[in-house]
Amino acid sequence: MKKIVFSLFLFITSLSFGQKTSPLAPASDYSDLKQHVETLASDKMEGRETGTKGEQMAADYIIKEFKENGIFSYPDKNYTQEFNFLYKRSIGKNNKLKLNRKKLKAGTDYFPLAFSGNGSISGKAVYVGNGLAVSHTQDYPITDISILKDKIFIIETGAGKSPHHQSSNQTALLKRKVQLAKEKGAIGIVFINSSEEEDLEPNYRQRIPAESIPIVFVKGKKNIENISKVKLSTEMTEERRTGKNVVAFINNKAKRTIVLGAHYDHLGYGHAHNSLYRGEPKIHNGADDNASGVAILLETAEALSNKKFNSYNYLFIAFSGEEMGLLGSEYFVENAFIELDKIEYMINMDMVGRMENQTLLINGTGTGEQWEEILSKNEQQISNINYKYTKSGVGASDHTSFYNRKIPVLSFFSGVHSDYHTPADDAHLINYRGMHQIKNVILNIIKNSLNYDSITYQKTGQEDSRKAPKLKVTLGVVPDYGFEGKGMRITGVSEGKPAIKAGLEGGDVIIGLGGQDINDIYDYMNILSLFGKGDKADVVVERNKEQKTFTLEF
Repeated sequence: MKKIVFSLFLFITSLSFGQKTSPLAPASDYSDLKQHVETLASDKMEGRETGTKGEQMAADYIIKEFKENGIFSYPDKNYTQEFNFLYKRSIGKNNKLKLNRKKLKAGTDYFPLAFSGNGSISGKAVYVGNGLAVSHTQDYPITDISILKDKIFIIETGAGKSPHHQSSNQTALLKRKVQLAKEKGAIGIVFINSSEEEDLEPNYRQRIPAESIPIVFVKGKKNIENISKVKLSTEMTEERRTGKNVVAFINNKAKRTIVLGAHYDHLGYGHAHNSLYRGEPKIHNGADDNASGVAILLETAEALSNKKFNSYNYLFIAFSGEEMGLLGSEYFVENAFIELDKIEYMINMDMVGRMENQTLLINGTGTGEQWEEILSKNEQQISNINYKYTKSGVGASDHTSFYNRKIPVLSFFSGVHSDYHTPADDAHLINYRGMHQIKNVILNIIKNSLNYDSITYQKTGQEDSRKAPKLKVTLGVVPDYGFEGKGMRITGVSEGKPAIKAGLEGGDVIIGLGGQDINDIYDYMNILSLFGKGDKADVVVERNKEQKTFTLEF
C-alpha cells in the first residue's frame, strides 16, 4: 500500500439525512464495527495473507456475517471468486556462475533475479554500461549489432545520466534494460553495480513473469573487474497459490449496480518487502489496513438492504490480493460475472479506522461528472467532518482497477500513520466513532446519488503528472498525505532510518532539506533524489510552532 500513494447512523436509529449536522450515536452502536475489526485483526487470523489459512478464516467470517444479515451470494458463486497467483519464486538446486575462471557462490556472491529465466549458457561477455539509450535520439551504448549478438551482457543496475529513463521503480528499470538487451541479441545478463548506490537485494515475492534468458546480479566490486567470459546456469522454482474474493449481492432487479469494496487481506508475518517492519517475522494484524474497511463494508451492506435504496442493485466485494498488487480486484474486472458497463460506480474503503481531527480523505472525485454536486450536498448535510478531496482515480488500492475500466470511483481513507504496514497496526488503536461517521457519509453519498439518472465517467487527466523521481536513498518518514499547509508533515519515522537517528519525530513538518525549501511532498521527493548513500544534509522542521534544524546522514 500503491504508490502515491495514496479513504451514518444505523437505520434503526431513525436517521434523518437532511439535518445540518448528524448527531453521533451512542458508543453501544459501534459494537458491531468493533467486533468485526477485533475478529479480523486477531492473532488467530495470522495477518490474513493471501493464499494462507488466515485468509481462509477471514473469508469464512465475512461470509458468515453476510449470511446472518440476510445478504445472499451472487447466483452460483457461493460467496466466492477464486484466483490463482504466483506466490513466490525460490532458488533451485542448479545455480552456477563462473566469471572468467572464478567460480562464484549463489546467495553469497550473486543471486538470480526473481524474474530470471531458467537455463544454462556459456559465452563471451560484453559490457554495455547502463544498458539504456543515452537519449531519445541516440541508440544503445554499442551500436554494432555484430558485437552484441549472442553475447552475455554485463549491465550496470543504475540509470546513469539517462534522465528519460529515471524511475522510482527499480524493478521497472531493470525490466526495461532486459527488454532492450534481448532486442540487441543478449543470451543472458549479469547485472553489476560499480557505483556508490546500494546493491540490489533479492526479492522473490515479486509476481513478475519470468524472462526467457538467465539473469543474475553479482554482489560487490571485487567480482566484476574485466569480465570477458561467463558460464551461467539458473534454476528458479515457482510456488502458486489460490486467493479468494468474497462476494455478496443485493438484487433489487434494477438495471444498474453499485459496487462497494474493501480488501481484507494483509501482510501475514511481514515476509514480503512491503512491510516496513525490520525484525524477526511477526504477525501484522492490519486493523486499520484493512479490517476497518471490511467492517464498514459489512455494516453498509446491512444498511443498504433498506428499501429506500432499491433503485440500484448492490455488489459487495471483499477483495484479497490487494497487498500483492491489486490481484483480487484486477481478477474481478477481468473475469466479472456482471457486465462492467452495468456498474454505475464503485466505492472503495481502505484504511478508514484512524480518523484524526475529524479529517476524511475522499479520492477519485474527478472520475464522475456529478461527484462535485453530490459531495457538496453531502458537506451541507454532514458538516462536522473536515473533508479533503483528490480528483485522480488512480491510487494504491482496488478502486484503480475499476477506474481503469472507465467506471467512476470514490475511495475513502482516514489517513496514514506510523503503524502502517507494521505489527503495531492493532485493534485497540481504532477510532470506532470515526468509522461510524465514515459509514454514514458513504450511505449519504449513495442516497444523494439516487437523485441522478447516472454518474458519468470522466478521465481525470492527473495520472501522468508530477511523477516521482528515482530515489537512491530514503529518509525513513511516513508522509501525511492530507496535510495542506506549507512543507511536508510526517506522521511517523521508521526505526533505524536517517530521520529517527537525526531526531525527527511524528508531527514534524519538513520545510527544508539540503538548503532548499520544501513546499510540498513533490519538492521533498525531487530534492531527496539529489542525494546518495553517505551524503549528509541539514533538514529543517517546524515543531510546536518552532523551527529546528537537524543534521542527518543517508
